[in-house]
Amino acid sequence: GSLTFYKNGVSQGVNSTGLTGTYFPYAPVATYNADYNFGQRPFAYTAPSGYKCLCTANLPDPTIADGSTAFDAKAFTANNGTQTISGFNFSPDLVWTKSRANTYAHQLWDQVRGADKALSSNDTTAEANLSSSLTFTSDGFTSNTNNNANYGTGGSIAWAWDAGSSNTSIAAGSISSGVPSIASTVRANPSAGFSIVSYTGTGSAGTIAHNLNKKPDFVITKNLTTANYWAVWHSSLTANKFLRLDLDYAEDTESNYWTAFDSNVVHVPGSGSALNNVNNSSKEYISFCWTAVEGYSAMGS
Repeated sequence: GSLTFYKNGVSQGVNSTGLTGTYFPYAPVATYNADYNFGQRPFAYTAPSGYKCLCTANLPDPTIADGSTAFDAKAFTANNGTQTISGFNFSPDLVWTKSRANTYAHQLWDQVRGADKALSSNDTTAEANLSSSLTFTSDGFTSNTNNNANYGTGGSIAWAWDAGSSNTSIAAGSISSGVPSIASTVRANPSAGFSIVSYTGTGSAGTIAHNLNKKPDFVITKNLTTANYWAVWHSSLTANKFLRLDLDYAEDTESNYWTAFDSNVVHVPGSGSALNNVNNSSKEYISFCWTAVEGYSAMGS
């Protein structure tokens, strides 16, 4: 809260104290030439102890210095055959593809469910096992015409995320969070704020580990067994509100729906109309979970 001026490295005394708010340098030099150095080059005199020049070299390093090491998108042209899309700076764990030239459905594949198992984000259909539709490689994926983005001709796009290097099995009842935990398989990359979770619904209120070590900001869940809508939770929604990825509905309300998320688990209900979409007994589910990582990702509205 104090302001001191220096001339040729020598303090000219404290000009002001008790300052609050934000201040900006201003110099009226309309009839003169002036050259200002805020740290873009070395100072002629050493800065006072405890201070640094204002430049990116003195800002803290982000957790992920290069975002393309955890997420990237590749545009490609469908060849109506088989081709490999490569060049990602990681081994993809979730790949989401879409033809940009044709009105074909979106398709999603992930490393938890396994190769060739597709979901379409724009409809309610259950998981489809499509031969050679997408197999993962160390820096991309290979697909044939069972991948809508590679069927026919024209431009397509693939978005890909890194969810870590291995799947982890979590036993039922192994997480203490006030309600029973549901067994799951999780592939997580906490540093990049992304995880993939598969589980079998129980029909009773429960919790599911996400392994992000931080409360999720965005969760998308799909019933793999039967045709039910995609359920979406977002941190900007108020309690018991949810969205549907495959429909143009406004936000909906369901009592006890995905409440009390925390740094360890996602909560799912044991009753209500939303049950089919996130926790119906004996149904298989997949959830994609994201949390914001400073300097890399953010989720807002």
